[in-house]
Amino acid sequence: MDESENNLGVLDPNKQLKLALKSSAIKFVDLEEAVLDDFSGKLAIVGPCSPDNPEWNGLANRIAKLARKGTPVIWIQSPPEKRDKLQPSFYCVPENQAVVVVVQPELVADLPDNPQSQLNLVSFCKLALNPQPPALPDLSPQP
Repeated sequence: MDESENNLGVLDPNKQLKLALKSSAIKFVDLEEAVLDDFSGKLAIVGPCSPDNPEWNGLANRIAKLARKGTPVIWIQSPPEKRDKLQPSFYCVPENQAVVVVVQPELVADLPDNPQSQLNLVSFCKLALNPQPPALPDLSPQP
């Protein structure tokens, strides 16, 4: 059995997520040392990567390929250079048997020190592992 099959994979060129995971004693496969396309673990977290990073070239295709093979992915986007069009804060893209959760960077900003960012990342992991179809909010009175 491949070591990565039961693990979290992390591609984090800026080393922000890796530091938070290491300080929390969470084991993961470093996808900068392994090949992203060969990863077969339970969940991959990617990004953010900027255009000047070597991982950038073909990243969207590699993420889609990974998801098509059945690995859910959380893709943290790089901060945009300019905001020309409205972007949702996060959204899910189904790819065959898995989903890619695309996340804007401000939702996980300052991850090691920001409890809300940490909770957001946990929520994105849950969503990637157990995707739900979009639904209208429940507006009925709550007891």
